[in-house]
Amino acid sequence: MPNCDLQRVLLLVGLQILSVGVAILGAVFFQAGDIQTNRSSDNNKFYILSGIPSVFLKSKKGTDAIPNDPFACLIAGLIPIRSFNKAWLFDLNRWIVVRLCCDTAKSFGNYMPLHSNIFCIKQTTGKTLTTSEKHQVQVATIRQPLTWWKRIMFALPAIASIIYMIISMESSSYYLKVSSLSLSNDLVWANFTMQTTHLFIAMWLNLQFPLMEIDANSPEQLVLDAPEVNLLHEQLDSSTMVLPGNRGIHVQNYQLPSVKAGIIGLRNTPASSIPWIMTPYCFVDFNQTWLLANSRKRQIRCKNYTLNGAVYMESVVRNIVWSDWMQCCGDAFTTGISTELLKTNSGSKWLNQTITAASTWLELNNEVNYWNSFGITGFKLQWQNYKTIGLINTYSVKNAYESSYSFTLEALNGSYRFASQTSFKMYWSLANDFAQLMHNGSGIAGKSLISTSSNYAFLNQSLQSTMILNATLIAPLNIGFDAVENALGPFGSIDSHFISVPAPVQTVVRSVLTTLHTALSSNRTYTDMYKNISISLDVWPVPMPWIEANFYTYGGSPLCDSIFDSAAVGVAEGLLSLFSFDLGCDKTSFYSHLHLNRETLVVASTLAQLTPSSNFTQICNHDPLDFTVCLEFLDETTAFTSLWIDYTTLSPVIKQAQLAIEQLNIELIQYATSVVATPLTIQSLPLLNPNDTTFDLYAWAMIYEWVINHRDVVHFVGDEGSFMLISERTAPITQGIYLSELSSTLTTYARSSNIFVTSVMMCVAFVVTVYIGVAHCVIERKNIFKLNRVGAFSWVGRPLVLVRSITAMCLLSTAQLDVVSIDGLFMLQSSSEVWYNIILAAGEVTWLVEVVNDVAMVLTREYTAYYATANSLLVWLITALLSFFIPAKYGAERNYSCYVAQVDYQIVCHSATIIIGHWNRMVLLILITVGCNVICYLFTRLWMKHNWESLPDQIYRWFTGTQAAKPIPNVPVRSLLLSGGATYLFSHSKWVDGNVYFLDRASAVINGILTVRRNNPSLCHQNTH
Repeated sequence: MPNCDLQRVLLLVGLQILSVGVAILGAVFFQAGDIQTNRSSDNNKFYILSGIPSVFLKSKKGTDAIPNDPFACLIAGLIPIRSFNKAWLFDLNRWIVVRLCCDTAKSFGNYMPLHSNIFCIKQTTGKTLTTSEKHQVQVATIRQPLTWWKRIMFALPAIASIIYMIISMESSSYYLKVSSLSLSNDLVWANFTMQTTHLFIAMWLNLQFPLMEIDANSPEQLVLDAPEVNLLHEQLDSSTMVLPGNRGIHVQNYQLPSVKAGIIGLRNTPASSIPWIMTPYCFVDFNQTWLLANSRKRQIRCKNYTLNGAVYMESVVRNIVWSDWMQCCGDAFTTGISTELLKTNSGSKWLNQTITAASTWLELNNEVNYWNSFGITGFKLQWQNYKTIGLINTYSVKNAYESSYSFTLEALNGSYRFASQTSFKMYWSLANDFAQLMHNGSGIAGKSLISTSSNYAFLNQSLQSTMILNATLIAPLNIGFDAVENALGPFGSIDSHFISVPAPVQTVVRSVLTTLHTALSSNRTYTDMYKNISISLDVWPVPMPWIEANFYTYGGSPLCDSIFDSAAVGVAEGLLSLFSFDLGCDKTSFYSHLHLNRETLVVASTLAQLTPSSNFTQICNHDPLDFTVCLEFLDETTAFTSLWIDYTTLSPVIKQAQLAIEQLNIELIQYATSVVATPLTIQSLPLLNPNDTTFDLYAWAMIYEWVINHRDVVHFVGDEGSFMLISERTAPITQGIYLSELSSTLTTYARSSNIFVTSVMMCVAFVVTVYIGVAHCVIERKNIFKLNRVGAFSWVGRPLVLVRSITAMCLLSTAQLDVVSIDGLFMLQSSSEVWYNIILAAGEVTWLVEVVNDVAMVLTREYTAYYATANSLLVWLITALLSFFIPAKYGAERNYSCYVAQVDYQIVCHSATIIIGHWNRMVLLILITVGCNVICYLFTRLWMKHNWESLPDQIYRWFTGTQAAKPIPNVPVRSLLLSGGATYLFSHSKWVDGNVYFLDRASAVINGILTVRRNNPSLCHQNTH
């Protein structure tokens, strides 16, 4: 954020103050005469106007009440309404309709309001009384009782009014405290912080992400406060998350291999990045007319890949921006592809049709149908390590006003890593093919990539020989690569198929983890035992047949050559590094290690079906260097799992998973020799070896790391053979929390608005109290109880009052979901608000009632006073009961959806949606408020029409506290200085004498009028909006 320059701020503020001061002084010195003239011509002022309009809108001669210019009226907030010989003004400032009559004493067309003047009075001794310039009226004397007890009784209503104001302000202040937590963020989610709530949710969703199938059409309900949703305390100790370093390739090749996703990704991909897509092409066109495989045997293998759209160049060329493609790759494409196609009519026709398709893309579904018409059902790329496939994964939270806020689960941008790649030797992508076609020293310069061409690039040489010329490979091949060539076939023609986790394996791992976390939440003893399991262990296990064979190992990755003879080690010491995404190749020994933590140990031991009675000695013999440590963690792990694992129900599921792994035939390999410096052979063993079941613990640990995206399984298929291999563990990435994602802009304004409303109303209440004292309790006590209904709109205004009511409705429409600590675990717990806070928030909703009453008052008029209080109480009661018996509850669903932002480079996913606030509840509260207003108004009209007149006089007098006859509702006072609320809600009957209305000074404050008495006459200042 930019730093604030305080001196600059002070300078700007000072310039503003100085400019105002200079303007005032200029007006005083240079226009003093005009000011005196204006002050002396009060009879030309529009006394229906107030504030700025009364200063800048000058009257014409003979005009007494209003401007005759309609535009001036609109500027002043007056809407003129005329009908024949009648006229009205809708005064937006006071929210009343003023009826006008034609002033016949003046020129036709001039109007004056049919409203009385207003007097602000205080307790007097009966001496000099107030007067008006236009009307001389004698004001009635108001005297206090003489005896002390009568004075006390006289003052009691005023004291009750003050107590009411104190209670009202106290509850308003307490609401600020209650709402401060919820209004600390724009989610209106109390106690939500990035360091606790978000971190907990993010870590949990990241753990679940690889265990679920991406299907946006089948969202799954997510119970966040379920017992199995928990984390250990230590997992939230840090403000960072540890994530798999290569998860993007898992999402792309396992969860997004569809035709539709591929088309979207291709159209999003810049033309310059298209050649770097990792796919060895088999065919030019979908009809498989022109072949592209770089070896004869690979072309035969291509028959197995015809369902995959990625092996067709047409799939790419149809969905790029053709002009961009020709600009970046036009020469190479022409040399390698187009020149041969243009030799035949069919080739020219296909090329022209493809260029047309690339120039004007088909609608997405039509393009999908076009692919499907050729039997293409997917778009799957191959494994590589010359670039990291980025993954942006988020979840969102919806609040009560239906706004959605996204939070990051993982944010890794795609990037190229050519310097540390090791996969080029298998196949180096179309980009390098194109580069060699345009490079004179490559041996294939100017050649065609189409195998049926007489100018075929690999007619007399292989891609491996081109790689040697390019120095990607070094000739002669060393003994390690020589062994790989013998086993798989020539380099450059080796497919690297990414293998996805089988569904049975994914299911059993998810089942074990769910059972584990459920057990942890059910018993504190389980949690303590789980914490006692040794953590962060690195082990170097070796299959027993290799330990017994005791050969020398020179490495374990087909992507890397053998190490130096001097660095060769006996295999019993540990396996040398397997193939890896992020590790380079080295000539010294680098051991393959297995990282074990609590979760990995529990899952692996469970899937290996270990019990406390299992033969731990034989298991630990696979890692002699860590034998003692192995016995310790096995004892701790099995003692823990034996308490809650039920193998009778779990064994069939484990068997299905084991069968799926055995069908894949995942292997471990090592370059092996019994004598140093002799030719190498590649030794291989199944990862899950039925002849070596004591290795199952370590095998399942590696499989678990594969399931959670820390390892890859790749099927390397060459012209001579294949290997299905599991990789080294990919180095994890550490990701921090993006604190800026938690917005508080709206709630900051809302909270400030609440503080402003409360502060202003406190000030108004204080001033009213002062005036009560100055007036010696000579007030209309009923008017004091209209402090909120009238005073809020006079001093604060409807918009801010409306904001305050909306914040209360947001609170009542938002669920409570907090991270709590229970028996050493962090969990999410949903709860209901305490009853007194519900009552308080429901009371704050009545601010909306008052806004609706005030806005509707222009229509309901005199009837408002009869139903307004009942309306507020009814809404308060209904809202409180609704919130107490049917509180807002959170909703959550796991709705995994991803799209390819750029093929083979960037994936964007959305994992879950949490609905913490409910817009439907907000709408319901608004409908309750408006509905109660309508019902109360209609009931009042009907009741007064049918029942009011039938009440006995005595009951009526008792009910109303008056001695008058039963009237039709009528307001005896219509003053231009009274707001709509004061006009229709104030008690006027006792304050009218001789057709003159007297307003006590405390009520005047509520109405927005401040009075100062100086030498008996009263000066009034009216606050207007």
